[in-house]
Amino acid sequence: MARAALKTGGLGFPLQSFNYTHMIKNNIIKTLAACALAVGLSGSAFGLTFTAASATAASGDSNDPANAADVKAALGLSYNLTELYWASQGGDGGTFDSGYSTNFTASNTDVTVSDTGSPNISGYGALFLLALGDDDASPDWKIFNITGWNGTEQIFLDRVFPKAGDSNKYDVEKVIIFGGNPPQQPNNGVPDGGSTALLLGSALVALGFAARRKRA
Repeated sequence: MARAALKTGGLGFPLQSFNYTHMIKNNIIKTLAACALAVGLSGSAFGLTFTAASATAASGDSNDPANAADVKAALGLSYNLTELYWASQGGDGGTFDSGYSTNFTASNTDVTVSDTGSPNISGYGALFLLALGDDDASPDWKIFNITGWNGTEQIFLDRVFPKAGDSNKYDVEKVIIFGGNPPQQPNNGVPDGGSTALLLGSALVALGFAARRKRA
């Protein structure tokens, strides 16, 4: 009787039916998977985030860029840009306006550009985001290089115009996305890795034939 109780642990079924190691391992895996999912979701909330400290492609306090030609000049580009989408506190527009919506916070210091469906911006070798701020800000306009943006990730401007001595920030009045295609780099005649290997191999073969003829 004692042996039977020991064998069943007093629970009515054999102890060996429980694999505690396997159970603990499964619980650990489930916990880690849940943590990874939570981190992944929080990390992907905004695809591109810009703050007052973010690097700019260009900025200024006057002569605010008003169109694609102005942005091209401000950036010193050799190729043309096209205005693709714009949004202000009063609405939005542009070729891709039906594919995006932009939210300005109540204080207008934060801006979020979100994908709402087709059409999405794609097929451009260079993309730039122009943020126009309150005239009292310094600088009062900033251009961010967003080349590589996939056209569907959110873009978040987090108080990009600082206000000295104040925890608040100046308003963002308008954002504009521009796209362009830089000219392809011409072939400078320098052989690539495969050509170099082929030339080297040919030279070695020629040297081998020359050495054999010399011995003969």
